[in-house]
Amino acid sequence: MEVDKWTGEEFVAVKDVIALLNEIHEADPSLMTDITLTRFPCTEAVRDHKTVQAHCYGDASLENPKVGFVGLLNGIFGIDRNHFGPIAANFEEEGGKLLGFKLTDTDKITEKIKEGGQE
Repeated sequence: MEVDKWTGEEFVAVKDVIALLNEIHEADPSLMTDITLTRFPCTEAVRDHKTVQAHCYGDASLENPKVGFVGLLNGIFGIDRNHFGPIAANFEEEGGKLLGFKLTDTDKITEKIKEGGQE
């Protein structure tokens, strides 16, 4: 998006953000992998925010929550009925290589969680 002057009323769609993330990933996969995988300690207020996706698994916990770049982006767009944001990092099943970004399939994630797996 290019404008003469920001008004604060600009509209950016989720698909536009995903396209930009994929464009940057294509230009510099290492950068996007590092940005996507890095988590930062955050306060309980951020952990409990109604739309930011902060994590309490891995080396994080309820007492030591962490948030990443995609979790903050999702906070901008909100959550759906399954409580997930619209932007997902797309990793290879084997090896964990970042392939790019896509629209979150929250129904699929919810089903995996119900089956006892983790997305």
